Formats: sequence, C-alpha cells, structure tokens
Amino acid sequence: MVVRQGLPGSLAARVTYLLEPKNWLIVTVVGSVTILALVCGPLVLGGYLLVGLLGWARVAVRDHTVPQVVAGSVLGAAAAFLAYAAIA
Repeated sequence: MVVRQGLPGSLAARVTYLLEPKNWLIVTVVGSVTILALVCGPLVLGGYLLVGLLGWARVAVRDHTVPQVVAGSVLGAAAAFLAYAAIA
C-alpha cells in the first residue's frame, strides 16, 4: 500500500502507520532540542534550525505534509516541556 498524503483508509492500516518509528522522528528531535534548551539555556536554541531543516526534508520527500510536521513539532515541544516541568 502506498500512502501519498495523510493516513491510509482502514483502521488497522492507520494504527500501523502511526506506530512506525519514522512518523515520530520530528516529535523526538523537537523534544530533545527543547529539553536541551531548558537545561543548557539559549545557546542550544540554534538546534531549532536543524529541526526546521528536518521538517522541510520530511515534506520534500513526501513522507509528511506541512500540517503533520507542525503538529509533530508542537507535540514534541509540549511533551518535553511538560516532562521537564514535572521532574524539575
């Protein structure tokens, strides 16, 4: 099955698609940069430039749409911030 944009049709295919590690890459990278920024300070904020490059690459190779990349970025940053706030 080839998925060009969005999620595949059946529920089983959607769950399988969402559980693939490549679909969580941007969330993981944004979360990591957010934790580093919270711990190390503003010097690490340049890491978000690399996140932008990664997001652009994911859209360019048609692995994701722009809304998916934006949603993953927001989810990763929010999850990292909440996790840091809970333990700090």
